[in-house]
Amino acid sequence: MQLFHNPPFRYDRSLSHPPHVVIEQDSTRWPGYNLGRRSASVGFKIMKIVRDVESMKGVLRPFAGRRVGLVPTMGALHSGHLSLVHEMKKHADVVVLSIFVNPLQFSPGEDYEKYPRCEEEDCKKCADAGVDVVYIPSVEGMYPDGFSTGVDVGPMARELCGASRHNFINGIMVVLIKLVMQTNAHCMILGEKDYQMLCLTRKLFRDLNIGVDVLQGDTVRSPEGLALSSRHKYLNGAEIAKAGFLYKFLLEVGKNLSDAPDDQQEIITRGKLRLEQEGFKVDYLEVRDNNTLERIQTFSRPARVFLAVNLGCCRLIDNILLA
Repeated sequence: MQLFHNPPFRYDRSLSHPPHVVIEQDSTRWPGYNLGRRSASVGFKIMKIVRDVESMKGVLRPFAGRRVGLVPTMGALHSGHLSLVHEMKKHADVVVLSIFVNPLQFSPGEDYEKYPRCEEEDCKKCADAGVDVVYIPSVEGMYPDGFSTGVDVGPMARELCGASRHNFINGIMVVLIKLVMQTNAHCMILGEKDYQMLCLTRKLFRDLNIGVDVLQGDTVRSPEGLALSSRHKYLNGAEIAKAGFLYKFLLEVGKNLSDAPDDQQEIITRGKLRLEQEGFKVDYLEVRDNNTLERIQTFSRPARVFLAVNLGCCRLIDNILLA
């Protein structure tokens, strides 16, 4: 499905902001659309948008030997995603951002069908951020008829988020392997907000000798402290204000653990009750070892406090490091 009108267009940044749309007549040589003027050290002047593996290989072929960095996303981009782009530009010559709502990581009854999709707006944000290539594969292209290969990264895939979202972690691992292979990425970046996924991706790549560096990007928060997520589109104004409580709550739990490390179990029990009193449905509130993600029975550092709650129809996750 094409979301852009024909003929393709680009932004002329010499014009006033917000940018005017001008026609890009000679863009049929690319299988996707050209959007956004930029200056890149590797030679890209116009951001490329491609939708299949062969087109991706063709776009990157002239830059063999250059370092390719992948920013995997499901779209509905926000400032957190764009911060990953800016960080990746420090580590790679060519920045590829993928947009793919991955059906394998959704369980029946979850929000796969209604997950926010705003391709045109996302591509504009990518152009402004200086992305070189936006990769938007189709479900049919990613998982053709007969596809049946899976990945299991072990018991930790069934803990924390994986305990209630049974397909989540292993479904993500499949698509990440495919994306790094399809883009020939040398490095990839994931946000700290998804710390479980970050750790397990590093484990997977290490176990399978996949020579891709997995970088960590900082969690980006709203003025209220809420860790940004594409699913915040599900929240109304009152719910967004209420969700800002979560970061303050995590900081409070961290302080309590530091002050009374022997009282960890009581602190977590009281914390869950507090969340419920504030109107959240608690999935988990746990203290884990920062490096192994194993449960900590007696608090010690470095540790990380993880939480997942539901507010209305929106699932919210966050974590903080106690180093």
